[in-house]
Amino acid sequence: MPLAYYSVAAEREFWTEHWGEYSVEELLAIARTSPLTTLILGARPAAGPVLEAGCGLGQYVLLLRERGCPALGVDWSREALLACRRVAPAPLAAMELRSLAVRDGVFAAYISLGVVEHDPAGPDAILSEARRVLAPGGVALVSVPG
Repeated sequence: MPLAYYSVAAEREFWTEHWGEYSVEELLAIARTSPLTTLILGARPAAGPVLEAGCGLGQYVLLLRERGCPALGVDWSREALLACRRVAPAPLAAMELRSLAVRDGVFAAYISLGVVEHDPAGPDAILSEARRVLAPGGVALVSVPG
């Protein structure tokens, strides 16, 4: 099932082109000073792995890892993930967010920034999968445009 980005069909090729307009370094520099980062750091549990679902170029995965957090990222754009790995080693994988290839209840936090709104079927399948992979008492941080 294709995703929708506003009124543009957003197949895998769209995201490859979209993320190609940015650099990992540029987005990481923005993340280091973003108020969103303060929110993420304040809301995540003190211990346990964090999954960023739909991580794109992985700037938040890299930022969290810089700060000692065991963060992992998944996205369906292999090119975006490879761009991140060229900047810094990070555990990244290409996955479909509606069916993550991970065990139940393994993550202390699930972060997804500006992703769930792109599924034309709605966010239910992605959010259900987020719940499945979160540990009991885990935290989900999901943003959508206002």
